[in-house]
Amino acid sequence: MKPLGEKVKGPSVEDILRVAGSTGVFHPLELEILKEVTEDCLKNSEKGYRLISVDDEGRSVGFAIFGRTPMTANTWDIYWLAVDSASQRKGLGGQLLSMAEAEILSNNPDAPVIRVETSSRDVYVAARKLYFKSGYTEAGLINDFYKKNDALLTFSKKL
Repeated sequence: MKPLGEKVKGPSVEDILRVAGSTGVFHPLELEILKEVTEDCLKNSEKGYRLISVDDEGRSVGFAIFGRTPMTANTWDIYWLAVDSASQRKGLGGQLLSMAEAEILSNNPDAPVIRVETSSRDVYVAARKLYFKSGYTEAGLINDFYKKNDALLTFSKKL
């Protein structure tokens, strides 16, 4: 039995989609794209996107997907960070964020910058609180970006 929050090697595409689906915030098109990106992560783990996951008793309960920002020297994007709805409020989002930051720093020790984009919808309040708590600052806002009354919020942090 693995302890809650232990890093897992090799979650499946189905694991990632199950976790994302359980949150209730991913639209069908986002799940399609997540499936493609996850497949790419698992096939080309050292190129492009990176995938980390946490486990509870052999079952993936959270993941983060991140990668270098194209055409930049030391900037990275965290594209997705999600925790299974039944495992939320246990600190796993913070663990995943810390794990991603540690991997980013190990691959780019020259003060990398991390960028995260998220929605202004109420279902993302906890995510935004996590970013603020973890030292990220709001770096931008575009109103009505996703749709009317759904702004794009950009956060950043220099490690």
